[in-house]
Amino acid sequence: RNSLVGSEMCIRDSAARALDLRDGWDGGMKQESTARNIGRFFARVFRCYVRREGWREGAMGMLIALLAGLYPLVSHLKARLLMEKEG
Repeated sequence: RNSLVGSEMCIRDSAARALDLRDGWDGGMKQESTARNIGRFFARVFRCYVRREGWREGAMGMLIALLAGLYPLVSHLKARLLMEKEG
């Protein structure tokens, strides 16, 4: 149950972050590459699971680490889709 609530929050927050990224890109902010965001995914998962000792929580720690890693990547991809739709 708690993991479902966490994933719903991640989806909602990533949509809001995607809008912020899109607005920033329109305002002249530099757009990061998808490759950089994929690298960020692995770095965040490692940081949450290993360095912050999420492994002690078992499966829940892994889920939290994965959600933490997916957040910037999903936000970036959503922002790119928004930009493509707007043309």
